[in-house]
Amino acid sequence: MNLFACLKIGSELMTGGLLIVLIARAGGAHAEDAGEAVRTSLSGKQGSSSRNEIICLTMERSAADNDLPVEFFTRVIWQESRFNVMARSSAGAQGIAQFMPKTASSRGLLNPFDPFQSLPQSASYLRELKSQFGNFGLAAAAYNAGPGRVAQWLSGKKHLPAETIAYVRLVTGRNISQWTSNQSPSWDRPEIPKGVPCPALANLTRRADNESQIDSKAKMDSSVPIPKVSAWAPWGVQLLGDFSQAKVLTRYENLRQKYSVVLKDKDPLVVMTDGPSGRTRRYLARVAENSQQAAEQLCRRLQAVGGSCFVIQNS
Repeated sequence: MNLFACLKIGSELMTGGLLIVLIARAGGAHAEDAGEAVRTSLSGKQGSSSRNEIICLTMERSAADNDLPVEFFTRVIWQESRFNVMARSSAGAQGIAQFMPKTASSRGLLNPFDPFQSLPQSASYLRELKSQFGNFGLAAAAYNAGPGRVAQWLSGKKHLPAETIAYVRLVTGRNISQWTSNQSPSWDRPEIPKGVPCPALANLTRRADNESQIDSKAKMDSSVPIPKVSAWAPWGVQLLGDFSQAKVLTRYENLRQKYSVVLKDKDPLVVMTDGPSGRTRRYLARVAENSQQAAEQLCRRLQAVGGSCFVIQNS
């Protein structure tokens, strides 16, 4: 029994069939109301678990309907929103699939915050982008940066944003240059096993991200150990940032060795925030301190030996 069938049965047993009936009946002008009804029905104690199962079920069906590898589609959605159906980016992207309002409107997407509308539209859009650009890597790039930007980059007229380059690597496990060669790779990452419990989809993606970061870090400098990460504190001395957590930790360790007189015993606090466009994550390395005074003192000591920093209150 595959994931779709297994979760469908489980969902019907758990909710008396209400959720599946709502999804099946959602269409046209009623889709938004149905999505709201589903969210309302999942607001109780079992809501989070049930919602995650239904969302993953919808992702698998959407991927299958559009000839996408389910892991590819899962990784795109994970990078976009971490499966948060109400996600909003600072750039204005909305919902689990992070559609910009203009793109949503052009595709007839009534409610980007309804995953049962937006996930099928997202998969359909990715299928079109793969057809346009020829492979999954460039399709992912176009989903992130826009097809116009990718087309201009391929013709040598514009550069790709750094966040898009990082995004393609995180989604596909390959550098974007490999997707533009004459012999671009096919999708050969391991498929999610049939029948895997729905919450494991996020765990598999999270684990793959960690492995990718470790591999990336090892290729950059196998002689530099990844430092321990410090506990949160209300104030921080901001030192550097990067789109890769592995890179930011490696760079911090290099910085600590350079300014060991100040940073020798200081483990980094890594803070995740939105990238410039709001569509990807950026990792910031700070030294955490319990007071503004302590943070300012540390920053002044670092500046005195040639370092750069500023003090910020941690959220």
